[in-house]
Amino acid sequence: MIVSEIDQEKVNRSVRDCLQHCHGVHDVVASVAEFMAGLKAAGGWSRAEMRAVDMTVHALLHSLVYPRDAITSTRRTQRGDRNSVPRRRAR
Repeated sequence: MIVSEIDQEKVNRSVRDCLQHCHGVHDVVASVAEFMAGLKAAGGWSRAEMRAVDMTVHALLHSLVYPRDAITSTRRTQRGDRNSVPRRRAR
C-alpha cells in the first residue's frame, strides 16, 4: 500500500473554503458534496487529501449539531483512540 503525503495547509484552506461555501445554505450535505466534486474536478488532490477535507468538514458540522458528541470525541482523541467515530447518543 502506498501512503500519500498530505499537504495539511492545503487541506485546512479547503476545509475553511468548504465551510464558507456551506454557510447559510438550506441543504448543507448537498453543498458539501458539490464542493468536494469541485475539488475532484479541479485535480491535484490525492485520495488522502480529499478524504481529510471531507472527514474534517463532516466532523465539524457534526459537532455543531451534536456538541456533546464533540466533547466525547475530543476525550477519545486525547486518550489516543484516533479511530473512534463520535456516535449519536440515544435519548
